[in-house]
Amino acid sequence: VQGLLEMAGIAYTGSGVGPSALAIDKVRTKELLSHRGIPTAPHLEVARSRWRSEPESVVEDLVDRLGLPLVLKPPTDGSSLGVSIIRDPDAIAAILDALFLERERVLAERFSMGSR
Repeated sequence: VQGLLEMAGIAYTGSGVGPSALAIDKVRTKELLSHRGIPTAPHLEVARSRWRSEPESVVEDLVDRLGLPLVLKPPTDGSSLGVSIIRDPDAIAAILDALFLERERVLAERFSMGSR
């Protein structure tokens, strides 16, 4: 939206095109935050090509490295679109299959209820 407004010469408030593009990609945002020393939930990015070639290894990595429950979500959709909290490792495959129907990569994160 910011790009369209800029092309049309219409003033707006908020982030510009660059920061908005970065923020919509949760994986790149986490990388930037980590680089700046800002902690984020442990995560893994899963590529569709790896999922298709070695699904058992992907499930094993997710559970071993992130534990359960874990969160699977699209890395570039809205903050709650397509988000699944997985408590049973047997559910991981079906969720990843569904997510990979429309995208090349998926973000997996350790589930956290935040600080209390």
